[in-house]
Amino acid sequence: MRKIQRILVAVKSPGKQWSPAVAKATQIARATGACLELFHGIDTRIYVEALDTYEGGLAGFEALQAKSYEPLLEALAQKVRRHGVTYSALAPGLQLTPLPLAYWPILLAMILAYLALTHLMKMWLHRRFGVE
Repeated sequence: MRKIQRILVAVKSPGKQWSPAVAKATQIARATGACLELFHGIDTRIYVEALDTYEGGLAGFEALQAKSYEPLLEALAQKVRRHGVTYSALAPGLQLTPLPLAYWPILLAMILAYLALTHLMKMWLHRRFGVE
């Protein structure tokens, strides 16, 4: 079995308080020697019309939001470091964005197609080979 090297943890409300996810990830990271990645996705609603008010549009809005959350993530990272776990801030550099709205119907269609295909194959195997 491969050794766990990195653990990515989504932090909804970064700050000095522990969330259960961060606490559990810290325990696992300490036990396995893994590096902990704390990630905060921007969950603030913004309307297209409002993007004009930010210098640089969407990129300016993201930079402004990231700037306000970086100190909070760093405070949380300090607590993680005190438990002997390494922390890195890889996620902000990834510039992760929300999935497009069309993703969800396509995913649902793929799952339903998969379920139908596996059911048909199972029925064919039962008829052809008498497999139970």
